[in-house]
Amino acid sequence: VLEKAIGNGAGGVCTDITDDIGKATAIEQLRYLLRKVLRTGRKTLARPKKRFLSKNVYFPTRRKQPTALHWVVDTSASVGRKELNDCLASVRGIAKEYKVNLIRMAYVDSAVHRCKETDSIWHDIRLDNGASPDDIKLRVWGGGGTSFDPIFRAIEAEPEEIAVLVYFTDGYGRV
Repeated sequence: VLEKAIGNGAGGVCTDITDDIGKATAIEQLRYLLRKVLRTGRKTLARPKKRFLSKNVYFPTRRKQPTALHWVVDTSASVGRKELNDCLASVRGIAKEYKVNLIRMAYVDSAVHRCKETDSIWHDIRLDNGASPDDIKLRVWGGGGTSFDPIFRAIEAEPEEIAVLVYFTDGYGRV
């Protein structure tokens, strides 16, 4: 009701996201996806295995995996402090588990809230300079209605290689 009064979100019904086969929770499904994308790499000859180079044997090695995680946070009025705290806990846990060096956060309600320092859609959180994932803080911008389209339009306008994009939302919105 509050979202409809503030923004242009349509509201609706939210159901649990589960895997019918294994009854996995959404966070377990996310971990499975991240493990698949961030931990396994394609083999490449761009950096052959060093221990065989002296014998002029070139075996491929795994390409260094992307260490950036793109994370979108729904900051509409329907997302409360508890959900945002859950989001922060998830970001911290995933950053620790997968040793992510860079988290690129985007804050979106009915519009993308750009970073004032860089004029980018991404608010960068760097963890490669000795910072701990426990130091991560969310700087939440928003409070309007929910729309899922603005971030995808912005990504299309500013293309970059994104290995995985996590969209944290309560599900109340329109596409």
